[in-house]
Amino acid sequence: GWLPRAGALPEREFTVLLVDYRVYGGNPASPTEPGLALDAGAAYSPVATLFGADPSGVYGESGGAAGAPRLATG
Repeated sequence: GWLPRAGALPEREFTVLLVDYRVYGGNPASPTEPGLALDAGAAYSPVATLFGADPSGVYGESGGAAGAPRLATG
């Protein structure tokens, strides 16, 4: 469901990373706020290293709302 919304962002010079958190996308584990924050950091770290992405524009929805603020604030 995210592709239509996220697809327009690169045209506006945003780097986009879509992540299936634990339990979603067939990933095993239980969704907890600390776990979702860990998932966000684990997904973001290599992107930041490769592309120098700035987390100040991080957005999370539903379960991602737990990880996004922690990621944006370090």
